[in-house]
Amino acid sequence: KKKKGRVIDEAILYFRANILFTQFDVEGPADLTMIYITAWIADCLRTLSNQKTKADAKKKVSNTIGINKKFQIPGDAKFTFGVYFNKPKNYLSIIFNNSVIKP
Repeated sequence: KKKKGRVIDEAILYFRANILFTQFDVEGPADLTMIYITAWIADCLRTLSNQKTKADAKKKVSNTIGINKKFQIPGDAKFTFGVYFNKPKNYLSIIFNNSVIKP
């Protein structure tokens, strides 16, 4: 039986090693998810590294990289990994992506 959230746990566990890769062979959806989460973690850390206090960091997280931000999904013009992910084929796919791909 597969554990829920395991890919997120693995992304956190292997973040330090994965961030050093300049190339990565994508063998399937799990690899794409790992790349995506690793990039998101790096963005979080980059954003938080400039904050002086814990309160500032919490505010920055919720306003910049948290639930208050429109998170880019496949099909969006500014989606970073558009080359690797297929654009949604219909409105239901967009709704699914918005409900599944959340920071």
